[in-house]
Amino acid sequence: MTVLPAYLAAEWDVPGSEASVLAGLVSAASVVGSLAAGVALAAGVRPSRLVMAALLMIPSTAGVFLETPVAVASVCAAAVLAVNGLAVSAVFAALPAVAGDRISWGVGAVTQLGSLGTLLGAPAYLWVVEIGGWSAAVVLTAAIVVAGVCCAAAALSGRLARRARPARS
Repeated sequence: MTVLPAYLAAEWDVPGSEASVLAGLVSAASVVGSLAAGVALAAGVRPSRLVMAALLMIPSTAGVFLETPVAVASVCAAAVLAVNGLAVSAVFAALPAVAGDRISWGVGAVTQLGSLGTLLGAPAYLWVVEIGGWSAAVVLTAAIVVAGVCCAAAALSGRLARRARPARS
């Protein structure tokens, strides 16, 4: 959502200062998603179910970058970040089961992937938008979300496969 202020300014003539404040408010939704993940995990919801919820980021992103009013785009942007907070929290919650005694490696890898996304996200989105318009941001989001969900599902299924195998003697 680092491109949200640019989008609001370019497409809706929202002044830059207002667009930045709105983006900051929308960002708070990530905290709500993280807290919701904690509640869901404490209630026994499996991390894999929460990770699958990340797929909801695709239609929510469409609500941001397709022809919608500013209020709808803002609510959809908040939904994207809330679901992102939910999914990221679920990934971290699953790390002890997936990584086992290499938990520090797992935390480091997930953290660095997040940093990589922060570093490359805005330039990638703006490049795609320059080529295909703002609607192309939806396609990029879909590709990233599907790749992330597939990676998480593969990691979680690997954990399940390890549990199902009998121990070597």
